[in-house]
Amino acid sequence: MKKLNINSAGKPKFKTTTTKVDRQAIHFPNLILGDFTSYKPNQLWTSDLTYISTKDGWVYLCIILDTFSRAIIGWSMHDNLKNKLF
Repeated sequence: MKKLNINSAGKPKFKTTTTKVDRQAIHFPNLILGDFTSYKPNQLWTSDLTYISTKDGWVYLCIILDTFSRAIIGWSMHDNLKNKLF
């Protein structure tokens, strides 16, 4: 490609902006502190929010996971973050 003086048509790097500070929002302490150990089902649940790019725009997927069984307890998907996911 260098000899032919051509370049690939790559996608530009995507940078997400995930945090908009809301000074009036309720903030909860991190009770896990990196220790995801659980000894029985339903003792500890965690969640994750994932951004998924589609041809029609972004969708947001929230998953709640039981750390003992790794079972998905619930999930919700919306096209914006203004809706309550759970």
